[in-house]
Amino acid sequence: MGSTLSLLDSVSVRHLEHIHDHAAELLQRTGMRMDHPDARNLLRDNGCTLAEGNVVRFPRKVIDRALASLPGSYRMGTRDGSVAMEPDALHFRCQSGCINVMDHRTGECRSGTLEDVVDVTRVMERAENLTVTCSLLYPWDVPLDRRDVATVEVMLEHSGKHIYVQPYTGSSARAIIDLTEKSGGSKQRPRATFITAPTTPLICAENELEIMMAAARSGIPLMAASTPLCGATSPVTLAGQIILHHAENLAVFTYIQLLEPGAPVTYGIRPGILDMRTANSTWGNVEWGMSSYVLAHLARHLGFMTDVVGFTTDSKVSDFQCGSEKTLNAALLAQAPCNMVAGVGFIETILTASPAQILLDNEVAGIFRRIRQGIDWDDAHMALDLIDRVGPGGNYLTEEHTVRYFREELYEPLLFDRNMRDAWKSASGKDAEQRAREMVSSLLGKAESRA
Repeated sequence: MGSTLSLLDSVSVRHLEHIHDHAAELLQRTGMRMDHPDARNLLRDNGCTLAEGNVVRFPRKVIDRALASLPGSYRMGTRDGSVAMEPDALHFRCQSGCINVMDHRTGECRSGTLEDVVDVTRVMERAENLTVTCSLLYPWDVPLDRRDVATVEVMLEHSGKHIYVQPYTGSSARAIIDLTEKSGGSKQRPRATFITAPTTPLICAENELEIMMAAARSGIPLMAASTPLCGATSPVTLAGQIILHHAENLAVFTYIQLLEPGAPVTYGIRPGILDMRTANSTWGNVEWGMSSYVLAHLARHLGFMTDVVGFTTDSKVSDFQCGSEKTLNAALLAQAPCNMVAGVGFIETILTASPAQILLDNEVAGIFRRIRQGIDWDDAHMALDLIDRVGPGGNYLTEEHTVRYFREELYEPLLFDRNMRDAWKSASGKDAEQRAREMVSSLLGKAESRA
């Protein structure tokens, strides 16, 4: 592969093919443990080799055949229609799986309740840059065996957007499919996408395989993401982590495409880091963004839709660390071929959901949409005739060209303050997090009045 490469050199086609080759060789040589007999039998019948300990070895030709059936795009159903998951699409969503909530009224961090799930769902519904609603928070006042299903019931009631959810079990996956079909979902227009993951290193648990089976057979899109923890469940080196991450995802998607050719899938990217001083799993590292950047290019090169966590942070509050970590990683990934950028609304390494952070991250998502939009270089936007006419010493403030283009050319945030200090102090004198908390209260109050 060569020695140290820059990020740009690491995503050259030649180097991406090297990574893919090494991952495929790993699956053929070492294999992946598949803990469901139906999955092993299907893989054996399609040319894979079974070994001791439920291990399946994947010949390269089997992987290649499965990848050839990847769909070029698919639709994510909403209450009133659908949105496209396709190569040029850029969507944003919240993270899934938080257990605590940062109360927007008191600033207290506490266990989440079903009422909190209602609140965060309403905020996600109103956040204009979020394409989908997500199981950002799981409630503690609901029995564990119903927690994921109850969360979906709330999301379907309070949001018309497409839903991302991580089912706990195969049986709850089937119950959620039932709920989505009763709400108007279908195989052609599924209301939900399921989130699932293999267990690093190189295991696909029986429960996760059951979720995959339920999704593939029902036409539910599946976002599967290896979650290697660099230095703990994967090599500490980024190159080793990337290869292991890709190998595990390859095994999962090979199985799904053999089970249901053309099944809608998205390549999830979750390269965690073990902090060697604290032994904590961390998500705010710059290395997270670096590995994700390479994996996003690799997945796109192979024809996958991609889902990355860009808004990553380990901070416990919406402070400078939080903003820096989220923005730096998301800004890097906004330049990668990502279709869904996740992580909106969480703090504390996905332990805590924050309604105010949803709105802050939604603001940044709008900025990244503007970055992805790029710069128009046609005659109207270059404005050469206008520059000639205004000439030296003139101004453009009253020009029709300015009136026509400023709204589409310049992104205007809702929460970020651009006033001079005196005007800011007169208006409120509050920082962005305080304004976001107030906006949450206002949005929820309006939602209550409409109920």
